[in-house]
Amino acid sequence: MRARFQHGAFAIATLVVLAPFVAPQLAAGGPAASLASECEKKAAARPTPECVSCDASVSCLERVTAAGGTAEIIPIANGLMVIYNTGMTKRVAEVQNAAMERWDVTDQIMAGKAEGHLCASCCAARTVLMKADRQVYRTSTGVVAMVTSDDFTLVRELHRMAPRPKPKPTP
Repeated sequence: MRARFQHGAFAIATLVVLAPFVAPQLAAGGPAASLASECEKKAAARPTPECVSCDASVSCLERVTAAGGTAEIIPIANGLMVIYNTGMTKRVAEVQNAAMERWDVTDQIMAGKAEGHLCASCCAARTVLMKADRQVYRTSTGVVAMVTSDDFTLVRELHRMAPRPKPKPTP
């Protein structure tokens, strides 16, 4: 279970580490700028890296793990499945509330009603997520969120967004 948390933390850390390298290229019109959306270009030009989506993700992960839960992103045939769960029956509601609030922020971002800005990485993710179907379900142990599409190229982009599992060390 700890490994699943580390995968989620690794994904967030990757975004935080790589954003400073991509952002100057976008602002300066470097090679990444030609492929960037308007949202990404504005994010790169912003002096502060604050991001409403990153903040919501970090807050959700902190709340889920504080409730004894885990978060896992799993590539599936037609998109991604995000599972937030806990084995502690008394803490299921906390995990569900954290996950549902995180996906409410996602819905606000998709509708253009979120308070705050997005970083360049989240702008790129927003572009992909706007074209996908999103469903969020409460379960007896937490929440399952599905991001799916029938468009193969979109599914490939969704799979690229998922964190890669670390290879298991050989004994």
